Amino acid sequence: NVVVFEEMVGHKLGEFSPTRTFKSHGGKMAKEQATDKAKAVEKS
Repeated sequence: NVVVFEEMVGHKLGEFSPTRTFKSHGGKMAKEQATDKAKAVEKS
């Protein structure tokens, strides 16, 4: 089923379909958070 709202008129339907799942950007901060989570799991 496709539901079209008034605000959607004039746009292409593909604009409203989620195609990708954003995980996160990598980098120094992401690595630190991953190690913090691992340490928290070890303590519990």
